[in-house]
Amino acid sequence: MTNMGYEMGKGLGRQSEGPSTFVLDYEIRPQNHTYGIGYRSTAWDDFKQKQLRIAKARAKKEDVPFEVPMRPYPLTLNGQFTRAGDIFPFWGFREPVIAATGWDV
Repeated sequence: MTNMGYEMGKGLGRQSEGPSTFVLDYEIRPQNHTYGIGYRSTAWDDFKQKQLRIAKARAKKEDVPFEVPMRPYPLTLNGQFTRAGDIFPFWGFREPVIAATGWDV
């Protein structure tokens, strides 16, 4: 933010009229995962991370390359998103089809 003109002690805003101090409404804890800021991992997430660390250590010990297993890339957006206010995935996108000229939606 300093690259954009922010100076310590001054408020945010065009004429520095905004608040100059900020209060966090949550406790900042050190994170030992790579999910992102504020993400609270589940027991399943922790289990999968532990399995990956073990596999990576085993590969290093055996001097073989280690590749992170990835889920297959879905060819559709259906079921990947939830609309605001809904609790179930949205399935209203058009399905892609393979036409003679290539991919078509």
